[in-house]
Amino acid sequence: MPATMTSFASVLFLLFMLAASPALAQTADDYGNGATGGVYCPALSTTLQRGSRDATTGGQVSELQSFITDYYNLDDNLVAGGFFGKLTQKYVVQFQREQGLPSLGIAGSLTRAAIARACGAATNTTYNNQSPNGTPGTTNTSSNIKSSLLPDTIRIVLPASETSLAIGQRITISYNIGGNIVANDPAIVERKIVKAFTDVSVSSYIPVSVSGGTYTFDWTPSAAGTYQVLLSISHNNTIYPARSAVITVGNGNTSTNTNAAPSLSFSSVSSGNVIGSYNNLPANSQIRFVNTSTGQRYDGASLMVYAGGSGQISFAVPNDLPGGTYYLRATDYYNPNTVIAQSPSFQAGNNVQTNSVIINSFTATPATINAGQAVMFMWSSNLTQNDIAYYGGGCNIEGIANNTALYVTKAGFTGASGQITFVPPATGVYTLRCTSGAKDGSPIATRQITVTVGQPQTNPVVISSFTASQTTIASGQSVTFVWNSNLTNNDISYYGGACNIEGVGNNIALYVSQGSGSYGASGSITYTPAFTATYNLRCYSGAKDGSPSDSKQVTVNVN
Repeated sequence: MPATMTSFASVLFLLFMLAASPALAQTADDYGNGATGGVYCPALSTTLQRGSRDATTGGQVSELQSFITDYYNLDDNLVAGGFFGKLTQKYVVQFQREQGLPSLGIAGSLTRAAIARACGAATNTTYNNQSPNGTPGTTNTSSNIKSSLLPDTIRIVLPASETSLAIGQRITISYNIGGNIVANDPAIVERKIVKAFTDVSVSSYIPVSVSGGTYTFDWTPSAAGTYQVLLSISHNNTIYPARSAVITVGNGNTSTNTNAAPSLSFSSVSSGNVIGSYNNLPANSQIRFVNTSTGQRYDGASLMVYAGGSGQISFAVPNDLPGGTYYLRATDYYNPNTVIAQSPSFQAGNNVQTNSVIINSFTATPATINAGQAVMFMWSSNLTQNDIAYYGGGCNIEGIANNTALYVTKAGFTGASGQITFVPPATGVYTLRCTSGAKDGSPIATRQITVTVGQPQTNPVVISSFTASQTTIASGQSVTFVWNSNLTNNDISYYGGACNIEGVGNNIALYVSQGSGSYGASGSITYTPAFTATYNLRCYSGAKDGSPSDSKQVTVNVN
């Protein structure tokens, strides 16, 4: 190949790598401007819907909101905050309608693929057919300018059969894209590692734009279990998934019943979520609420099970769902009138979202203290773990003393119940505030308690005695100093008070307590004076009340 052609191919390969590699694509120049289309390209790898938040999606809600803000040229603060609320849903629905997608307000695989195309990601990989990790694929020489998706468009080559790995052992996943996906009209591939026979993701990768060829990426398992590679390719509002053979890591269990009929189960409605499970659903199953009395299907929210299989359900009850009796129904996404399975009935709707937040108890022990003492605040509420982890709720304690705000729970919201130790600087009123977060307009409950802080003790420090066992000794003899004072253990252990002995003789300072530091309120110490000197005992109460002190002297003559 001529040198000029080799150089041109190298440039094209570099351009592809910048688009396909997460490590290279997210440079400082790319943020906020998209790859080539001038629109921010978000890193999305999970389904986002009403109620999703950054804390549980690894910051992906903010990624979606950054795309919406850039794509619709909105004010930076209009759609922001990392919580998928009504306004974010409104713009997702608008985008889906513009792209010819089902306008469900849920950012699933189809919507994420459309976002990747809209922000310009698809235009970066039309030069050379390379794998996302840089491994060359089979060059597509087709002269077609339009792609078409077929059921065998995407095929996982490795692992081709059940495979066993050790924890920490890397495996290279290889998959093939059919030649009907051409370079001038590429498709988007979403790549995940999931728990076997479910769509529960344990590792995901940034979607990549591909044409026909063979591609690879690596995965290193960190825990024992059974897993599968789950890939999906989308193009022009059409999507096809591919699932690999089972990968067993460590002592994982691969057993499952794949012959059982599809089913949906219901266990409870907890903090605005329907909890249940599904089993043996086919790929592209869609789960919705259906009113048992009217048979009316609620289309404002749904759960997609793209890869089929079995898994757990935690389906947020929409705020605008009318109160009533419902069941969950699974249908084919492409044929919503085909019933695959349905759950037992349950009560849901607006009434589920209006439960009050209740503080069961809030105490301070002790409620009356001396200055510098600590208080233990204890509280209990009816908030659930779902209120805290999903909706961002929790409890916090703040106080007011001497017109100054005191933040007892400095890290912000904490658990529904708990305890915390705090040293109040002065008498003040402390308020416990518990909220259920973003659920139902953030209902809250509050309770207050007063902690009274007494004034520091003003009793003077008094040395009752300070003596030397002998006041006249021969050179080399030892003396035992003995003393007593009115200092307390609290003066010493909390405020840093103590007693110490120092002497002066022949114009030289003598540190009797040197090497041992200061001593207690009462005690004794043996010392060998080198020459005649006067020794001074000083006792002080530390940081309490300006450190009052007292002192006494004794002279020891050395012959």
